[in-house]
Amino acid sequence: MKSLIIIFSLLIIVLLLYLIITKKKTEKNEKIIDADFEDLDKKNKEHQIEKERLAKKMGDLKRRLDETGNVELKGEAQEQLIEEFLREKFSHFGDTVEPIKKGQSGADNILNIFYKEKKIDSLYIESKDTKSFKPSWIPKLINDMKAKNIEDGILITRTLPENFNDKKTASYTDSGIEIIPMDYRLMHAVISGLRKDIINRNLMKIKESGIPTHV
Repeated sequence: MKSLIIIFSLLIIVLLLYLIITKKKTEKNEKIIDADFEDLDKKNKEHQIEKERLAKKMGDLKRRLDETGNVELKGEAQEQLIEEFLREKFSHFGDTVEPIKKGQSGADNILNIFYKEKKIDSLYIESKDTKSFKPSWIPKLINDMKAKNIEDGILITRTLPENFNDKKTASYTDSGIEIIPMDYRLMHAVISGLRKDIINRNLMKIKESGIPTHV
């Protein structure tokens, strides 16, 4: 009888120890989960704040663009709007935006496209904010692209070619240059599509060349 009491007492002690250990593990796991959620919430808030800052900056620039009558200032404001737009929409892919400084020849921005953390190609982006469209922009843009050894280019312009709507499409292609209006949704759609095509084309070239690569 005495042995049974001892065994029973030991079982109770073991059970209590098990409950204490389980409770501590549960509390530890809960703290880890709470910390993870807190970290995630913090990152989400940081991302939201960054988006709000970008939106405010783009809003301020747009207001300057709409209010000013200075053609040069309007052009610079549009260039900066596009630069901010490119960073906001494509930096999460690892892409980088290379603005061309004022006074230097070439486009306003170059979007360097990355695939699996490796630069695979670039997209030439020129913007115009004038009262009339000039066909001479296209050959100049093509020559600038050749000088930079870039195959793909986009012209974003507030004033469109006269025959822009003849094909009833959202964009217009002239000599391989994609011409689109200053419309953020359309810019995102067209640039995203071109980016995908550029990546696929380069991957196909790599595959056909038979050169070993980690891409």
